[in-house]
Amino acid sequence: MSEKKLNKGTYYSCPHQKLSNSSCNTCKQERERERERDEFPPQVETTFYSCNTCKKTILESEGSPGPSEDKSTVKEDCYLQGEIGVNGELTCAKHKEKNEDPNIPGPSSAIPNSVREYFKSNKVKSVKLKDNKWLITYKDKKETKTIPLANTPSQIQPLRAYFQHKNISSLDSSELENQQNQNSPDNPNKTNYLLWGGAIIGIGILAAIFWLFILRPLIKKASN
Repeated sequence: MSEKKLNKGTYYSCPHQKLSNSSCNTCKQERERERERDEFPPQVETTFYSCNTCKKTILESEGSPGPSEDKSTVKEDCYLQGEIGVNGELTCAKHKEKNEDPNIPGPSSAIPNSVREYFKSNKVKSVKLKDNKWLITYKDKKETKTIPLANTPSQIQPLRAYFQHKNISSLDSSELENQQNQNSPDNPNKTNYLLWGGAIIGIGILAAIFWLFILRPLIKKASN
């Protein structure tokens, strides 16, 4: 099936020509003759076409029933496989050119939780991707386990996208611990500082109240 890139704009198609940026002169003359014969102009139907990937409407086609010229408005750069209205499939250019699927979350700067669980449950020290193979070392073993890329465990499958995003080829358990500490909203030391600070402020307020409303009046009364 042939593929063609359509840039944002207006296109025309009819029995005399395929998609073109200019209207067909033959169809234009036929429409003028129809207007002379018919009291009412032919009814125009609008059809909407969506991206095969994100399901967003990216093309609107206006045409009359029968063999007539259709006017297509492309709302966003896209790729067309086949023919519009027959067996055609449209894909947004931004998805096609980046080979991405918006329904699948892209790689993130955060390490996936499944990877963390894999490291923890298997006592993994490091994971490295080399020559289409996973090289896995363990904290309690000296051996290195080799797994072909085709047999990647589901728990570390997201690592491929993570490696590509970071432009790296290995991950160490220490990096997991560091990132977890950085992402933690509070650490024990910070919590202790806040508690002590709050206690000191509270004691200061109570001391001020005691001095102003109890101790100071008693001193003045005794002096009189």
